[in-house]
Amino acid sequence: MTTRAAAEPQTENRQVKIRTVIALFDDTIDTELALGDMRKAHLPPEQISAILREQVIDMERSISNQTMLSRVIAVSALDAVSGWLKGLLTLVLSDRAAYLVAGPIGVSLANGRDEVRKPIWQDWTRDDALGGVGLTSGQLARALTEFGIGRDEAAYVEQRVVAGSTLIAVTSADVLALRTALGIFSKRTAVHVGVAQTKYAISAVAAELLETGPQAGNGSVVVADALSPLRHLRRQPKSTIAAFDLVGKPLLTIAGDDLGTVIDALLELREGAEPAEGAPAFIVRYLIVRQPSFLNLRYRRTAVPRDVVDDTGEAFVLRRDHVSIQRAPRYAPRVPLSRQQEMRIRQYFDASFYWQSAPPSEEQQVNHS
Repeated sequence: MTTRAAAEPQTENRQVKIRTVIALFDDTIDTELALGDMRKAHLPPEQISAILREQVIDMERSISNQTMLSRVIAVSALDAVSGWLKGLLTLVLSDRAAYLVAGPIGVSLANGRDEVRKPIWQDWTRDDALGGVGLTSGQLARALTEFGIGRDEAAYVEQRVVAGSTLIAVTSADVLALRTALGIFSKRTAVHVGVAQTKYAISAVAAELLETGPQAGNGSVVVADALSPLRHLRRQPKSTIAAFDLVGKPLLTIAGDDLGTVIDALLELREGAEPAEGAPAFIVRYLIVRQPSFLNLRYRRTAVPRDVVDDTGEAFVLRRDHVSIQRAPRYAPRVPLSRQQEMRIRQYFDASFYWQSAPPSEEQQVNHS
């Protein structure tokens, strides 16, 4: 489905009518089913917002040492759509709770500055109706009002999310997309549904933030983790990827000792790359290595950064002779790799953070035949 918003010129003068449809779900199964229906209906993921609360955080601990995103995806049964949603982040708000967020509202919440005129919002912060859940921060409510949601409704939605409900929203100028979302919300028994008109400027800023990521240092909202936009090699069509010869090669030490076999790879889509025959170009970021099994124990998988490995043609050779792959961070293939997990892996193998450095060399790029 193509959206009318994408076809409109980037100007307020055309009076683009953008609306946001929101829904609350009290059951994570209904949440997953609704998101699955939206995916099957080809609703653009960049128009879909999702916000749910994970847990209260002990602020005495260091947030930077916690990886939350993978766990919250698993426990919330959203793993089936986690690779489809855009801008997945784990945020810590000033109510000392971690939230999984995605989409336009999520990235706007991540980028939102603290409200200077706090007395205006003080009546939003007391959460007496939630049976002692505690104080809400008012931050989510303010983000919702930016998208046109009324103040009272925004406060109610925030209270429900704090209490454990999941928020799903669609922000679009496509009437058919909005009607489709409303039909799905009704089918999946949403406990609350609302519709509001959203200013074009707010939608445009959110779309830009989804591409660039939220800016750091905006008040008390802490981006605790983010999902890495990586794809499994084995899930790509073989006709479009000329890198399947990676799979099956052994990984050796410099001395020639066997470290395991490459069974998959994690790829990153090259931004701005010219596709060949409609197929995207990828960069190999990690080789997934299955280590030898001893005493019939389960195989252990490790994500090895591609830039610390040499390809001899017959085998891969790990340049780092001072690290043991046996003690490297484990890789769970069914759990999306978070940025914090990447940092631990790359620190262990003494590899640079590629998302902060110059473009990769040609050896890391996967070209297409």
